[in-house]
Amino acid sequence: MKRYRSFELCSAKVLEGMGYVNIDVTRGVADWGADVFCEKDGVKYVGQVKMYGTSKTKISRKDVMELYGVMAYFDCQGAFFLYSGKRTSEALLAAEKLGIEWYEVNHMELDEKLEENAIPNEITIDYIWDTFIRPLEGQSFVNTQGFGNKVIQVTDAYILKESEKGNQSRVKKDWFKWIVDRIRHYGFAEAVDLRNEFHTQASSFVTLIFGQIPMFKVTYNPRRIEFNKDYNLQNEKI
Repeated sequence: MKRYRSFELCSAKVLEGMGYVNIDVTRGVADWGADVFCEKDGVKYVGQVKMYGTSKTKISRKDVMELYGVMAYFDCQGAFFLYSGKRTSEALLAAEKLGIEWYEVNHMELDEKLEENAIPNEITIDYIWDTFIRPLEGQSFVNTQGFGNKVIQVTDAYILKESEKGNQSRVKKDWFKWIVDRIRHYGFAEAVDLRNEFHTQASSFVTLIFGQIPMFKVTYNPRRIEFNKDYNLQNEKI
């Protein structure tokens, strides 16, 4: 399941290369059959990701009808399958009649993309914590909103931080581990996922700290953390 979810998340990069914008990969839970929403030329699309590869499973007419219903339910003007594998003749006929598009991808190439974005197994949260985060003790950082935060103390279990208003709070090491594990499995993590998972307001600070670690790349709108594939791991003594 995790590997299939990784394909869904990696599909965003495929769609970007095809000229789609405002790409939103759904959370994978209670998504009502929608894997991804996106836009192109002012048209709103919904897509499903079907990575069957060389298996005997085929995309069926039922799948096409389901996607058509999802398109109508979410008020989209177009729909597509991002797929690898086989399709039934009935699925092809139904898709043609309903105007649903097909985008075939090489699942092996997607596998390679996932490997490129994966954190090497030898990079553990303990290594990241001791090598990159502990040395931040005593330093101050300013987030994108212009608010300052100071790292007062780094213990084995948490970071004690202080806001510019003097309020102190603990940011758990487990939250950083959760981000690292998510990147390892899915290719990236978003701050909103951390906030939803742990109901914490510290997601902005966690993103800020990852931005100080050279082996990670942080982008904004939305706040996203990825492994920096250009980082030279040979510099590390693991």
